[in-house]
Parts: sequence; structure tokens; C-alpha cells
Amino acid sequence: MVLKMEKDEKFVELLWRDKHMKTDPSRKDSPYDSNLRFTAVEIIGNSPTNEDGVITPSEENWKNRLIWGDNKQIMSSLLKQGWAGKIDLIYIDPPFFTGADFSFTTRLYSDGQKSKNSIIGQKAYSDSWDGGISSYLMYMHDRLKLMKDLLRHNGSIYIHLDWRVVHYVKIMCDEIFGYDNFVNEIIWKKTNSPKSQSNGFGSQHDTLLVYSKSGNFRFKAPYREFDHNSLKPYCYDDGDGNGPYRLIEIEAQGVQRTPNRKQFEFRGRTAPYLYNINTLKEWDSLGLIYKTANGRYCRKQYLKEMKGIPVSDIWVDKQVSPIQSAEKVGYDTQKPEGLLRRIIETSTNEGDVVADFFSGSGTTLSVAEKLGRKWIGSDLSIHAINTVKKRLLGIHDSRNLNAKKYGKQVRPFEILKTESCETEFWKEKPAEYISFMTKLYNSRQLTGYNYIQASRENRAIFFGPVNAPVSMDMIKNFVSECVYWKFSGGDILGWTWDQETRESAKQFAQQKGVDLRLIQIPDVNAIKSALAGSDSCSNLMGIPDQIVEKSLGRVVKFRELPYVQISSILDGREITLKLEDFQFPLTGEESQLLGNIDDSRQLIDYWSVDWDYNGRIFHNQWQSCRTKKELKLELTAKHTYEDRSEHTIMVNVVDVTGNEINRMIRTAV
Repeated sequence: MVLKMEKDEKFVELLWRDKHMKTDPSRKDSPYDSNLRFTAVEIIGNSPTNEDGVITPSEENWKNRLIWGDNKQIMSSLLKQGWAGKIDLIYIDPPFFTGADFSFTTRLYSDGQKSKNSIIGQKAYSDSWDGGISSYLMYMHDRLKLMKDLLRHNGSIYIHLDWRVVHYVKIMCDEIFGYDNFVNEIIWKKTNSPKSQSNGFGSQHDTLLVYSKSGNFRFKAPYREFDHNSLKPYCYDDGDGNGPYRLIEIEAQGVQRTPNRKQFEFRGRTAPYLYNINTLKEWDSLGLIYKTANGRYCRKQYLKEMKGIPVSDIWVDKQVSPIQSAEKVGYDTQKPEGLLRRIIETSTNEGDVVADFFSGSGTTLSVAEKLGRKWIGSDLSIHAINTVKKRLLGIHDSRNLNAKKYGKQVRPFEILKTESCETEFWKEKPAEYISFMTKLYNSRQLTGYNYIQASRENRAIFFGPVNAPVSMDMIKNFVSECVYWKFSGGDILGWTWDQETRESAKQFAQQKGVDLRLIQIPDVNAIKSALAGSDSCSNLMGIPDQIVEKSLGRVVKFRELPYVQISSILDGREITLKLEDFQFPLTGEESQLLGNIDDSRQLIDYWSVDWDYNGRIFHNQWQSCRTKKELKLELTAKHTYEDRSEHTIMVNVVDVTGNEINRMIRTAV
């Protein structure tokens, strides 16, 4: 790494491999290249949405938003859709360059004694970087540039890191935001019990770098509560009803007492005063000047005047104490709400826009919600998206920021995902699609067949059309070809599935003597999530074979479609849905963890209902999800219709591994 000085002595540039080649705006991998449409996949509450794929930062029709996708593509698209200079505060808790994988855990419920403590862990995100520090710095550089452009002119950004890369990122941010826009380096005590180390001191803190968009940034000085030691100086009391006070020096002392400091006379004493004569006279007229026994003057500072102890750049007080178990949602890198409360209250007003593009466990969005701020968040991990959604839906049952129960329902918000440039590319180039999926599924590509495209472990394989349902005709033709070429087993991999097709496909294959498995292709975002730490994490097109095999093939999971049985009973205008059964094939490791669950419905993490599905966007009108306090799901849902007509009901079921299945029910009231 090289530091380069230019004519501006404040300018320092951090260089790394391929930095300038990869940030050339004319290149396709420029951070400003993307302008993707956003698709609303779920709406919570009564919140109308645009269906043109464009998100606008309208003040009148504001919607809080949670977006599933790569944050570089999301931020680039937001800029092209009018979001430049629209965000008041950005907080990010990005990867720390730890070289480790991080997970979230889910505790399961069952009536059986053995399974009450069953816990399943899932990978949340990877912090391993194939290209070393250079790829990490490139990753951060692209995203920080976009964040700067999204910030309002008086906005600020807090970047949460630790000792591994904070010094590199500091120099990078001086270049991006400007040296003069550096505000603070905050030391936050993250744990009360540092791990002992044989060499060096145990790490006990994280670092937050604070930058502003300009010199005119919003800042409301925070105060922490008085403690026993901080009250000791307030030991004076004149008995005049003003209460206790302490003495503040008004004369220069120590290093402040320089030879060039001007001295002047006040109340018969000549000294190097820290304040001008007019200020001293004003204080004197208010009775705030105190004369010590040795003849020096001090200012009285009454305890009643103080809001608390001014917060410095070292945060070790109880208001930002390390996260407590009662607040944890099972996400490895979760931060405490007290920390985000201080940040948001310091740098925003009620109604301002707060963003977190590494939402993780959802602490930023939860605190912004409780403080009455508008918010927008994103994450590439579907597990993070589901964690945030559940946390927000259960916010009424969480603690308020004053330790009391919050008690309010979450305001309406949307869950969106970015469209995929990869799927559009694969639609135009099906050969590239088949080649990529063959490698991803660890299979061998075959030619000379009509429907059989690959094989693995003597099973024929067919890849369904990109982002379109696998039709029954495709399944029949594939199964017939398996019979003709004497394949006893076959796998059909699909992006989307019609409900009727799922139910009849296996029956048809069984009649033909073929062992058929219907496999769900993971969403493109889920595939990209496994690539975090790779130079290819934002684009799957043209990805090297070794990356597919090394980073994807061993991480991306292909699962058989789960089975869910839902009964419905109509009584007048009231309909009752009940989860009767839920099954999904377990891996060997999962079978050991979950095999003793005596009610497989408890493998569902969350289910929700749209009582009037419009065929396009899922409106979440009822839901039940497992929480830390209540592990058991509600298995029935009821709704009363106001009118007598035909209704389409959509049920969305998400299992503990993050996979989902939808079930459509039609009823005539």
C-alpha cells in the first residue's frame, strides 16, 4: 500500500491493487452502473405501492422500506431514481475483515421434552475475502462513495468497525468525504469481559468513524446520566434555594497558561482569563462568580442547569452498555438499541430519514421506528431480511428506549427486492444459464437430449425456465425422456412452481417408475450472498468456474420443495385457516438437530396471510411468527369478510432455514 501526497497537504490517498482501474466510471463494474427496478414482494399495513419498479423519496407518500439485494446495486439505483441528497443519517455496521462466517440461531418448540432445547444455526453472512485486503477495500470504497452521494447536505454517516481495518477505512473516508469533514473517532466499549490473550491486550472496544457531508451538519450534543462520582464536585451550596453547584475555572491553568495569552483586570485581579470581560461581568451580575480562599475567581455551575454529563468520544456509560441477553434476537453481530439511540438522537430530528445498508439484525431500523424517524434498510442475506421483518412486526411487545414496553404497532412498511440483471442476461443466453446452473448444482452437462440437460449421481437433471414456472408439459416430457434413456431418477430444478404442478408431478413420475425430486433454485440474491467477500459478489455473469466451485458450490443449498397442508372452514362470512401439516426434506446434519421434533409444523418460523390477494403483491394482513418469548406458533388464522363475494387467499410460509412456500386458496363467501 502506498500513501500519495498531493499539493493539498490534507489530501492522503490509500492505494491498493486495481483501485483506479476498477473505479473508472466508464467500466461496467463502476459503482454507479446499476439502475434496477424494485419489486414489492410484501406490504405490511395499509401502504399503497408503486408498481412501476421505481422508488421515489416523496415526502407526502413516504413509505418505510426494507430491500433485499446487493447494497451497491440498491444505492446506485436509488441515486438514479432521485435519492441524491435525500438521506439525513447513515449508520453502517459492515463486515470487519475478520475472515470468519457469522450466523443466526433459531430455538425450536415442541411438546416433547427432548426438543424444547433444539437449536438450529444458519449462516447469516461471510466475512472472508478471496482477494485479501484489496478486495475488502474495493468493496467498501464503492459503497462509501454511493453513501456520500445519498447524504443530505447537512447529513452525517457513522461507520462501525474494529481494529482490523478502521485505520485503512479512515484514510479512505478522508479521500471520499474530505479530511475537513471528519467529525469524530468514537471508542465504544463492546464487552465488559475481554477475552484473555497470551500476546497483547484483550480487545474490548469497537470504533465508529463519524463523517459529515459538509461543515454544516446536524448535531445535538448528547448527555449521559450523572453517577455517584460525577456528583461529587457539586459539593457547594449557598443555601439560597439554587441548590448544589461546582466551581469551573475561568483562569487559564497549566498548558493553557501560555506566555502570549492576554491578561486583563477583573474585580481587582489581573490574570489570563479564559473568557472576555463582558462575559465575566454578566456572570458577576447574576451572582455566578465565586472567590476562592487564595483570591482566584471561579464560575458557579449549578447542578440544576445541567442536562447531564456531556458525552465525549469514549462511550463506556450504561446508556450504551454492551447488548444484554433480553434484547438479543439470535444474530451474531447484533448491536444494542442504546447505541443506535444515541447516534440517531444526536444526528437527526423526528421525521428525518435514517438508512442502514447493512441492516443485519435490524437494530437501526427498530430504533428509528421507535424514535419516529423515517427509515430505509437493506441486506443481501434473506435471513437478515426475515429477522428484521419479525423484529419490526413484534416491536409492540419489545422494550421502549426508556426500558418500558413500547406498546405500538409498527408503522406500514414495504419489503422489496431488486430485479436481477443476471436473469435478464440468462433469458437472452440460455446456454450461459445452463452452463452456470450445471456448475452450481455440481453436475455434469449433457448434450444430445431434448429435456435432459445434465446428470449427477446417475440422476437426470432439467433446469426450469428463468423466473418462470415449470409447467406440467415440461415435467411430462422430462419424465418420458428419463424412461426412454433408462434414468431411474431425475431432478427438476425450478425458480417458481404452480401449486397444481407440485401436487401432480410426483404422482405422474411415480406412475412412470421415475424417482422424481422437485428442487427449488435459490434466488439470485441468495446466490450472491454466498459470494460476499469475492470480487464477483455484485455480478454472477461471467463468474470464473473456480469461484462457482469454491465459493458457491459448497455453500448454496438446493432443497426439495416443502409440503404444506392448510385446511379452510367457512362459516358465514368468517373463514378459518389451519396449518394441518408441514414437511420438508432435511439434510443429514439437520436430521440430527431436528429429528426429535415431534410436531413438524414447528419447523415453520413464520407464516402470514393475504386475505384478498390481487395476484401481484402480497399484503401481509395477518401473521404468526416465533419470538424469543413465544416459540410456539399459532396454527390457526381467522378473518371475517365484509362482503359476500369470491376471494383469493394467499398464505406465505417460511421455514427455519429461510426457505418459503406459498399456498393459494379460493373461497366464495
